[in-house]
Amino acid sequence: MEHVAEFAALQLPERAGEEYRAVACWVVERLSNTEERDRACSGGQ
Repeated sequence: MEHVAEFAALQLPERAGEEYRAVACWVVERLSNTEERDRACSGGQ
């Protein structure tokens, strides 16, 4: 997940770190073809 967030940070460096992690979670969820959130993405919520 962090690797994907780092890639997002390279695309838009002026954004907050939490936004990069949210983008990373969104990308991974779409690539895995599921609408369920992983605990790593949702913070256990």
